[in-house]
Amino acid sequence: MFNDNFLHGKNVYFCPKNDVTEELSKIFVSTGGIFLGFIDKYKKDVDVINDPSLDEASDIVVIYSPMYWREIVDSISISSVYFWVYSGDKGRLVQKDEFSGYQYIMSDAYNNMRAQKDFWESHLREYIVRNNDINCYGHTWGDPDKSNDRLGDYLKIRRILQDKINSHSCVLDLGALGGKWTKYMLAASSIICVDINEYFSSIIKNRYPEFVHKLQFYISTGNELAGILSGSVDFLFCMDTLVRVEKENIISYLQEIHRVLSPTGQAIIHLPNSDMKVCLDMKFTQLTTNEIIDNMDEIFGRDKYSLDSETIIHGTIIYI
Repeated sequence: MFNDNFLHGKNVYFCPKNDVTEELSKIFVSTGGIFLGFIDKYKKDVDVINDPSLDEASDIVVIYSPMYWREIVDSISISSVYFWVYSGDKGRLVQKDEFSGYQYIMSDAYNNMRAQKDFWESHLREYIVRNNDINCYGHTWGDPDKSNDRLGDYLKIRRILQDKINSHSCVLDLGALGGKWTKYMLAASSIICVDINEYFSSIIKNRYPEFVHKLQFYISTGNELAGILSGSVDFLFCMDTLVRVEKENIISYLQEIHRVLSPTGQAIIHLPNSDMKVCLDMKFTQLTTNEIIDNMDEIFGRDKYSLDSETIIHGTIIYI
């Protein structure tokens, strides 16, 4: 893991201090490496250095921060920067000049529930620890107030969502995470927030305390909605959630969505589409337009849905 010759005799910092870098530092020290501490502007532990004087000749900084790596790089004054990245269960060091971002190095090994559960729970916890504004969480992958977001017309999606909800609606938010879209469902009579990690419910409760009486929470195992009654949901919303889910689990979710929707129920569902360049570039789950149509025809019936591959650039939206 740390047998690379370029690390021998160097002073190594890890940045920032989190569960991954703490474990890496212990492994590094066990191999005889010279570990000087964690660079972190937000934490104040004894092994944290807020503003180090870095030596270009002998110091190396190893970064693991999927969310803040750009800001960290901008704040470090030496060129000897490496990123710790994962490929499946294995990690490796990548030089700064070869690193283009965590979203682009993700391989098919990340397109599974276990990897996504670990990644997003860590992502959300790191965001909260840094005392960031939870009202902005998730906007980097789509701002519901923008029609010209880099990923597409998220304002259009938000408006369709809000038009579908009234004071009698039971709404299901599939992939609620930090509650970005839950915000636009609060006019409903009840909201079922579903996610695969156990941390999200406390975040959403704290974010919308005056609406807790409307909120229900269900932790899915990654392919089911077994805790939701059949025919009980008036509207289901799922955006930016299923793009790295195994294909068979996407199909299982579609079957479950059909089951929980009422006879007049409607839905907005975002799926990866490997016929679209951005989905290929991002290495999303391989699912073609024809596969989407075949499964939707079989589960819902051809006249029950429509496809939209224009509103966003990173997948197809299904309207039921």
